[in-house]
Amino acid sequence: MIDEPLEKNIVNQLREILTKIPEPPESLTIDLTKSPLIDTAGIQLLIAMREFMSSKDRELKILLNKDLEEILDWCGVGWVASENKG
Repeated sequence: MIDEPLEKNIVNQLREILTKIPEPPESLTIDLTKSPLIDTAGIQLLIAMREFMSSKDRELKILLNKDLEEILDWCGVGWVASENKG
């Protein structure tokens, strides 16, 4: 589980964390509930990670705070947040 707060440079932070893992795990949870924001590159990275994990039959769960959910909705990719609920 990745649960450390990510700051503005989410792409570089996630790359550093993920490159320490030699093989994609069976299940990965990214907790962004304490992260203040996400930029366009961060959104693209989350979508790419979701697609990659799905192609390997692995589970990816992304936990978001309300502000990040609103940003994703505004960008037209609210499904990233909604598919992780309930």
